[in-house]
Amino acid sequence: MTRRIIFILALLLGFIPQLRTAAVFFRITDLGTLGGSQSLAGAISDSKLVVGSARLAGDADVHTFLYRRGTIRDLSPLNSQETVSGSFPAINNAGIAASGLVVNGIYVPVIYNTKSGKTTLLGALSTAAPFGINGVALGISNFGEVVGYSCISDGTRHAFLWTEGTMHDLGSFGGYSVGQAVNNWGAVVGFSSATRFGSAHAFLYENGVMADINPEGSAESLAVDISDDGKVIGTGLVPSGEAMHGFVFSGGLVTDLGVLPNGHSSSPFAINNRGQIVGTADAPIRIDRVEDPFTGETRDVIVYGPRAFLYERGVMVDLNTRVAGIGNWDLQYAYDINSSGQILGYGVLAGNLRAFLLDSVHVR
Repeated sequence: MTRRIIFILALLLGFIPQLRTAAVFFRITDLGTLGGSQSLAGAISDSKLVVGSARLAGDADVHTFLYRRGTIRDLSPLNSQETVSGSFPAINNAGIAASGLVVNGIYVPVIYNTKSGKTTLLGALSTAAPFGINGVALGISNFGEVVGYSCISDGTRHAFLWTEGTMHDLGSFGGYSVGQAVNNWGAVVGFSSATRFGSAHAFLYENGVMADINPEGSAESLAVDISDDGKVIGTGLVPSGEAMHGFVFSGGLVTDLGVLPNGHSSSPFAINNRGQIVGTADAPIRIDRVEDPFTGETRDVIVYGPRAFLYERGVMVDLNTRVAGIGNWDLQYAYDINSSGQILGYGVLAGNLRAFLLDSVHVR
C-alpha cells in the first residue's frame, strides 16, 4: 500500500487529529530520572513513546532513556558512552530510536529497536571520524527512513538519508550539511553552507533537490522539523544580526514566529500535523540592581531567561501560563509535540533540570 493511500485512509478514519480552534491547558508530569538529580527530554512519538537523557545514581554519568506509561528505562549504550552526539535521540511510532553509539572507538549512526533490543548500524559516507565522531542519526519517519549526518573523506559533515538499508549522501551547498528531520513523505530538512566553514542556510530536500529556504535577509538559518503537509520550521538571524527568530516556511512563503512579550529571540524545535509548534523563547524574568564598576552608579538591568512556548493560530504563548498547578516548575524548553498535542520538554524543578510531559486537561 502506498504512503498516499495510507495517509488518506488514516485521515478518513480519524487517526490523524485535526487542528482544534480552542485554547489548550495542560497538566504536567515529571518524567523522573535514572537515579540521579536531572533529566532532559528530546522526542515523543504519536504512540506516546518518549526518549531523552538522564543522570544515573550519584550523578556520575548520563544515559539515554525510554519513558512509557510511567516507567523510565535505561537505553545505554545508545548515545550514552564517553563520546556522545550532543543531541537527543529521535523515535517513531514503532519504537525505533535513531541516534548513535560507540563502535570500535568511533561514534557512528545507528537505529535501535526499543522493543526487541536490536541495534542496526546505518553505515557511513566514509571512514573519516574527526574527534572520534563519524556521524549520528537525528531524525526518523514512521516508515523507518532516517536522516542525520556522516563525514565524507575530508572530514566534512554531509547530510544523509538512510532508506531500505542504504545511506545516501544528500550533498550540500558546497560546504557542510546536516539532516535534522524527515517527514512521512520522505522530505528532509536541515542546514548547509556554501563553504566548509561558512554560515548555515536552512534547506528543504525533496525529489532529489536540496533547496535553500533561508529567510530573506538572514545571514544564517537552520531548519529543524517538517510536518507531513510540508510546513518547515526553523530559526534565522534577523537582518539586524541582534537576535534569532523562529520561522515557518510553507507554500514558498516564510512567516516570522515573532517572540514572547518584551522578548528578543525565539527558537522552535518541533511541529506536529496540526500545525502546532513548540520551542523556547527569551522573556524578562526579573530586574537586578547592578553597580557600574567604573562610575559606581547603580542602575536596573532586565534579566532574560528561556521560556517554553506553544505557537498556534499565529500566537505564541508562554507554556508556564498554560499549566494547571504548575507549582515550582520553570518550563524552559519545549522540544517536541506529537499529533495528540502532548508536549515534551524540560525545565527547572527544585533547582534541577527535569524532563516534563504536558497533557491537555481541558479546552475553553
